[in-house]
Amino acid sequence: MIFKFPFSSATKRATTVSSEGQYQATHTAAKKEGSIDVLVIDDDSAILVSLQRLLQKWGYRVTTASSAVEGLAKAQLEPSVIICDWILPGDISGLDICCRIKQDP
Repeated sequence: MIFKFPFSSATKRATTVSSEGQYQATHTAAKKEGSIDVLVIDDDSAILVSLQRLLQKWGYRVTTASSAVEGLAKAQLEPSVIICDWILPGDISGLDICCRIKQDP
């Protein structure tokens, strides 16, 4: 995903486009091997739906969670990739989720 801001420099844009090209090569290889499971954890429904649609469009199987507790429960399904919001409402933050997942063998 490329975000362009009015204050972005030309050098920054060139780096972003280059990274996007590298992503496309990796993405194509991943699609050939089979679909990848992705878990998206975010309390903002607009971001959650946008990421879900974009990733599904690219061929990924996407599971979503709108809270930290729900995200931890769905992480037990062992997705290949977890995209997690860093700041979540409640007692569990995105950093806490990462720590708990890393501690779980």
